[in-house]
Amino acid sequence: MSGMMSLEDGCRIAAAYFAEREIRGIRQILTAKTAWIFLPGEKGVVEFGGNGVMIDKQTGEARPFILPSREGFMLLQNAREEEIPEAYLYEEEGAVIRQ
Repeated sequence: MSGMMSLEDGCRIAAAYFAEREIRGIRQILTAKTAWIFLPGEKGVVEFGGNGVMIDKQTGEARPFILPSREGFMLLQNAREEEIPEAYLYEEEGAVIRQ
């Protein structure tokens, strides 16, 4: 099926989603068959609670990524980690996404 978005497109959508909620940076990206899962914050820092976002690879729709949930666990079952593009990493001082 054509029309699948790029990871860069997904990063832009996730960054905008987080910015609207005053959340900075992407600490982890997971790719599943139909969606990317973006978890906010500083890479390598464990945070509790959920503010993740799921981006549909076909439509670009952004929805909250919720655990525990059947859909969330199904997506994670075969998900793999992606490298975070440098432009979307959290900057420690005065942190904003550099995009």
